[in-house]
Amino acid sequence: MNFDLEELKMKMFDHASIKKAIRVHEKRYTHNNFSPVVAEQYCEFMCLKILEGDFAAAAAKLSPGVKIDSFWHIHLLDTAGYREFFRDVFPPLGPIVHHDAEKSYDDDKEIEKREKKTKEVYQSVFKKKCPFFIGLPLSGNNRISDAIVPAPKVVVIRNPFTVFVRTLTGAVLKLDIGAENTILDLQCLIRMKEGIPEEKQRIIFNGHQLEIERNLADYGISNKSTIQVVLRMCGC
Repeated sequence: MNFDLEELKMKMFDHASIKKAIRVHEKRYTHNNFSPVVAEQYCEFMCLKILEGDFAAAAAKLSPGVKIDSFWHIHLLDTAGYREFFRDVFPPLGPIVHHDAEKSYDDDKEIEKREKKTKEVYQSVFKKKCPFFIGLPLSGNNRISDAIVPAPKVVVIRNPFTVFVRTLTGAVLKLDIGAENTILDLQCLIRMKEGIPEEKQRIIFNGHQLEIERNLADYGISNKSTIQVVLRMCGC
């Protein structure tokens, strides 16, 4: 495929659907100063997908990692905007890059294979180290900068009770939290204790992975419940 890569990337970044996704990302995550940077890296990932002809979800060769995958989910939910994005940035046909959330549950070796391929293609195309898998980035003039992990947000707890969280090392944390708090709030508390970034955590209760936007009450988590945290490898 013959096109100006930087021009394509900026055309993506300036698209109305990306601007909308940035606004949603900023509202969803407390550390919203990095949203434009995640968006830019997402556009770079989409450039790689187009370059590689990696459009089919079932046979995906590249993986974005959790950080960019979260932005991809937001962009996808704007179904009309997502369709127009590909039509506008990659005419005349605008083939869509399809997504399969189930790929995030592939065997670790398969995920690592896609991650390695992504790093290699990124290095070859952009002539620098791939930033997709390096924590959460700090925005600098809306351009990609050195990646750092921001401080945890403040968690407000009402009517607290105690839960037990079994960590990666087998240790058990005793945390105070409320029924109205979200799973993301719980992840923030775990981060404060263990230093594990929220986007690297998978929260398990009664054998099920919990969704970050849901409340503890939604899952029947109450006083003295035991919850497990495991490490998330990468995104879809």
